[in-house]
Amino acid sequence: MRERLKRGAAALIIVAGGTFAQSPATRPAFAAFEVATVKPTPPDWSAGRWIRMQSAHQFAAKNHALKTLIAAAYNLSPRAISGGLAWVDSEHYDIVAKSPGEVRPNLGEQMAMLKKLLADRFQTHLP
Repeated sequence: MRERLKRGAAALIIVAGGTFAQSPATRPAFAAFEVATVKPTPPDWSAGRWIRMQSAHQFAAKNHALKTLIAAAYNLSPRAISGGLAWVDSEHYDIVAKSPGEVRPNLGEQMAMLKKLLADRFQTHLP
């Protein structure tokens, strides 16, 4: 009986040790969205505008001008951005994008991917 208890305790220790030895999920680089669409907002859209993660892997922005998207990506007030053509402030866009990996990106990672997307799609040289 005693020998059986020892074997059971040893098995329990091995199983518990294996549980703690597992490495946590690694964070991806979040250098860019895996895939993204940028489309003009439909003219009949009237439900406001927003930017948010709709799920752990889907980023969305609705009804934003390029100027407000740049402001969000750089954590600036839109009033701090000047210059550019009139359409930068007047034409509005919807973005749906998939983030890489199995981990939800934090706000800083989301905005870094948004910066890259804006530079790629609007052919700008944003820092």
